[in-house]
Amino acid sequence: MLVDSSVWIDHYAGRHSAVCGVLREALASGRPIFVTDIIVVEVLQGFRSDGDFDTAAGQLPKFPRLALDDKGHLAAAGLSRQLRAKGVNFGSVIDILIAQIALTHNQPLLTGDAGFKRIAEHTNLRLLVQPA
Repeated sequence: MLVDSSVWIDHYAGRHSAVCGVLREALASGRPIFVTDIIVVEVLQGFRSDGDFDTAAGQLPKFPRLALDDKGHLAAAGLSRQLRAKGVNFGSVIDILIAQIALTHNQPLLTGDAGFKRIAEHTNLRLLVQPA
């Protein structure tokens, strides 16, 4: 499963939510967890404490990373255009890239971000927990 930044941020903040529960269960069971370069940057940029940053910076890079090749980037642009043509407010280009990475690698996405729910309603994006 690909774990979105919103979940990692809540996890490192010690929050208790459905998505954090799924992540913690996956961490405990050894279930495959993937990240992307974008997700790592989004999570790490938010730390105010050097100690918290160092902890996460030591952990996140250990997870396998998924990425897009040229074909995947073209697919992401097409996805953005398709959603925009339907009037779907999908968030940002970063959300489109994350969604396309999940689609390209056939991985479910664990997220607390409602923008991905709107993307999933118009694509084959699989969400592990439905955001509110």
